Amino acid sequence: MRLLLIILFCCSAITVAAQRPWILRTTMTSGPRPTVVATGSSVFVFDTNAMRTLDHGITWEPIAGVVGRMCGVSDFTAGLTILASYTELDRQIHMYYTISGSGWTQFTEFTSPTRPIALTASSNEWFVACENSNTVYVFGDTLGTVKLPTGAAPVELKYWDNSLYALDPAQGLFISSDNGKTWKLIPIKNPNTLHTSSMGIFVATEEGVFSVSQDPVKVTAVGIWPGRSTAPRIADVDSYINSLYAYSDDGAYQMYRLLGQNWEPIGYPLPGTEASRSVSVLAIDAGYAVLAHALRKGFTDSAGVYSYDLNDFTSVADDPAIAPYRAIVANDRLILGDAFSTVVEVEIWSTSGQQVFSIKPSQS
Repeated sequence: MRLLLIILFCCSAITVAAQRPWILRTTMTSGPRPTVVATGSSVFVFDTNAMRTLDHGITWEPIAGVVGRMCGVSDFTAGLTILASYTELDRQIHMYYTISGSGWTQFTEFTSPTRPIALTASSNEWFVACENSNTVYVFGDTLGTVKLPTGAAPVELKYWDNSLYALDPAQGLFISSDNGKTWKLIPIKNPNTLHTSSMGIFVATEEGVFSVSQDPVKVTAVGIWPGRSTAPRIADVDSYINSLYAYSDDGAYQMYRLLGQNWEPIGYPLPGTEASRSVSVLAIDAGYAVLAHALRKGFTDSAGVYSYDLNDFTSVADDPAIAPYRAIVANDRLILGDAFSTVVEVEIWSTSGQQVFSIKPSQS
């Protein structure tokens, strides 16, 4: 097992670039194909079961007071969060809302032959897409439906910048500027997930990350992948403070950050040889990346939900050029470089994100 030594200390800021492990927060994944969504101050992880965290994975709580299987969650208006669940026996979609997340109130239910798989909302309407269907349920003052073109089956919905986006893995990205009455298709090959933000519209695909523009219609590969002849398979894409992040499950479970024109690895890769994938395995909330790593083969004891603090610049490296910042073990002693002062805590972690040891100088 590879081990990392992390020193938490008080001194001036260090600008050395280095990698750190993801932190394993729980070995529960809520099911074989978990979905991760950040809304309000919560991160939800759901599949056959559901849970949420308010502190980026340090603690978890079940979703109480919701019948059936949780299938989607979205921010709404006036601080509300809405949630969709499904009961297979009577084929009912149940819609709930909450302000704090501590209690859910059902406000409507309706029949659907298949379970919902995508939920989004504008300031006054919400939209639900269901499995293997081109029908989208719309609720404003009353419940109605709109339809995508025949054959479409979206797996993700986003409402952004006064338009409704529906991602179809077989065809590409459908866009509607009239809440689903009419649709325009932008063909995209092998799309996996969709991200919208002030930075633009981005699609993770089997061949990298692409940006999408509407006027004129243009699909453009984003960034260069140093050391690779082709772009990796991207399972998810997200953003934080005008930086774009991508998560690849192509040979290595690795997160990347776009720096200038180059995609650079961030964090150590996670272990495993085969992991299941949903439409959203990664969500960034308040500077923390939260990832559901649902391993099916290889190092399956490392499956679980991980977090990575994007604002933590703790340095872990072995470069002799940064010797003042090195920490080494010799003759059964821990030796710190000259730059370390007023050590607060010493932690030893495995590169798969599991804490092995922690001690404060006052305890030694």
